[in-house]
Amino acid sequence: MRLLEELVGKVRLFYQAFAPRHLWVPVSGGKDSAAVWGLAAEARVPYVAVYVQIPGQSHADNLRAVLETARLLGVEERRVVRVDKTREIRPRLAEALEQCSPPCLLHVVAYTHRGEDFWAAMRRYGYPAPLGRFGKGTRWCCGTFKHRVLQRLPFNGLRAGKPWKIGMDGVKATDSPYRRRRYTCDIITWPSTRDTYLFPLRLLDDNQVWRLLDELGLTAAVRPQYERWGRSPNCMFCPLVSRRDLVEKTVENMTPAARSLLRQRLEELLPRYRPGTFSHRSITKWLEALEAAEATTPTAREPAEAEAPAA
Repeated sequence: MRLLEELVGKVRLFYQAFAPRHLWVPVSGGKDSAAVWGLAAEARVPYVAVYVQIPGQSHADNLRAVLETARLLGVEERRVVRVDKTREIRPRLAEALEQCSPPCLLHVVAYTHRGEDFWAAMRRYGYPAPLGRFGKGTRWCCGTFKHRVLQRLPFNGLRAGKPWKIGMDGVKATDSPYRRRRYTCDIITWPSTRDTYLFPLRLLDDNQVWRLLDELGLTAAVRPQYERWGRSPNCMFCPLVSRRDLVEKTVENMTPAARSLLRQRLEELLPRYRPGTFSHRSITKWLEALEAAEATTPTAREPAEAEAPAA
């Protein structure tokens, strides 16, 4: 309880310091963002949760976790927005935002600027390796689908007389050496995109986050997907899932249609990469897991992805 009170206090102080119309709270359906979402609700500050669904990637399990979290937190308003053309993202989100009052959920179904889903984009951009078109540490899939949306959220506050975006995020510095170097304080500002974000979970580990979710009453919303997948399937297929058991869980829980699409793309892409490179090793690992899964005859239990609702 002491940790919960401390973190709720941080959220309130952050909101008071910057006084935005509301806080932006990006949510992925995973445990960390659910905890931050719960902190915003517990702090009783106005907020708008933003869920970015990637067509072809985000599994139905993940969308269920988001909607159940919203239900448990009493968020009754949800607006679904389909976006593709980059220049239209901010005005479309602003239009949806005008139709709801915080707390609310913006459910953004994000396609590429050409209107492609994940599978079509994968054919165009290649394997989503950590070293790609968006720079070190950022895969093209994150940049194309998620970052492109989050960087264009409508401005919700002011700093130094300029429109600004102010929010809070569930990133933990304890997750990787890269994040430890990048997230060195709880509040970070990016002047180039005019973002200021609070990272209340920055120094927590996974066990502390699960305990926090217990206190917030949100564990039941997100735990089932971790029990089934070993992780959150906001990105059903992810090249950074490297543990063999998690790769196997992923392909086992994909429907035959999704496995077929993944195999097709990986077999198309494999010749592009030299043996020994990250992409070649990763593709080979996934193909081996697909072969093992296809040796049985699984029955599809639900759609391969969260069905994209009508905007």
